[in-house]
Amino acid sequence: MSAGIPPICTARPKVRRPRLLVRWGFVLLWLLSLLAAIPTAWAADAPAVAARAAILLDVATGTVLYAKEADVRLEPASTTKILTALVVLEDFPGSLQDMVTVSPRAASVEGTRAGLAPGQQVRLQELLYALMLGSANDAAVAIAEHLAGSVPAFAERMNQKAAQIGARDSHFVNPSGLPDPQHYTTARDLARIARHALSLPAFSRLVATKSMKLSWLPDPIYNHNRLLFAYQGADGVKNGYTTSAGYTLVGSATRGDTRLLGVVLGGQRTSFIRDMSRLLDYGFQHFQTVRVARQGGQVAVLPAAGARAPVALLATRDLAVLVPRDGSQPWPQARLVLTRPLRAPLEAGQVVGTLEAARPDGTVLASVPVAVAEDRPLPLAAAIWQTGRGLAVRVLQVGLVVGLIRLLWRERERRRRRLARLQRREERW
Repeated sequence: MSAGIPPICTARPKVRRPRLLVRWGFVLLWLLSLLAAIPTAWAADAPAVAARAAILLDVATGTVLYAKEADVRLEPASTTKILTALVVLEDFPGSLQDMVTVSPRAASVEGTRAGLAPGQQVRLQELLYALMLGSANDAAVAIAEHLAGSVPAFAERMNQKAAQIGARDSHFVNPSGLPDPQHYTTARDLARIARHALSLPAFSRLVATKSMKLSWLPDPIYNHNRLLFAYQGADGVKNGYTTSAGYTLVGSATRGDTRLLGVVLGGQRTSFIRDMSRLLDYGFQHFQTVRVARQGGQVAVLPAAGARAPVALLATRDLAVLVPRDGSQPWPQARLVLTRPLRAPLEAGQVVGTLEAARPDGTVLASVPVAVAEDRPLPLAAAIWQTGRGLAVRVLQVGLVVGLIRLLWRERERRRRRLARLQRREERW
């Protein structure tokens, strides 16, 4: 072999590419996990929330503005009582004046109590204030036993109500929020429950009350929800705490036409109020509610065929849309869509179409039914004409039926006579 020619290497070189791909694959997965842990929010400057889970939404539209671990199952503690009060107000609205007899079990339940004694009789409405302002577990059990017969039976109604609202990742075993492995919810589910509850005026008044004098206590009780006293525009809803759940809070606040709702679960004693304040500040600073129409507000006045006066149309519910304050989205435009041309007679409350809030490109963001404000009967002459025309049509219909019957009867008689003649001829032959 020549000294100037290097020997040919027949061994295959080591391939390091697969190890490199694996290494970079792990790095990519790590980066993705970091991205997944970042809270989701519309705007870039998302609030820093120390709690385990949180969510912020617009009450009018349900639009979620911020979410952190919002679908993780956690203990709600006394924010459970939001659902307890909702079941009372929505399923038993006629029971608020009931006199409730406190059982020994209710009077001795653990946790926060309102000083109820066995055998004591208290009006249900007062128990609701003890429940939501004083976070009284004895009031929760007394309510459950009175309305459903037992705590488990009332908890079943709570689960049914939660499922109806769409809170399907939650389960409740008591009306107070005491710890139990089968008692859990998520920030998103709790927000759904609270938003539904806030649609009831009686519930909104209840949770916005800062203090109340109860008949069996010498001094007024003050709402345990510190947000009501610490945040501008705060108007609800409920706080909670257990050792295992940590500090929990569902809070709402209203500024102008915008009402926001936040949920904090697994919070810390020193920061859960600050977490809620940051959530609400974030929402109010970056978003606003555009109120297209208010419930009962007039949206149009239109002529109706056959009616002497124009017809006023009213929105049957509030119509609102949430838009960013930075102008990145155009304001919605109102658009009235009738199901059919207006024609008398029309009755008050009759739904005749929808009012839509739409973008300039035609995308419908929200809609509500519109209804007639006042009766619009036909004028007397038109009513008589319409009645007479209807009667004439009915007479004509009856005449046609009678004529058809007579025609069929005559045809039957003709065939019968013809058959009789044929039979006679056969007999002659």
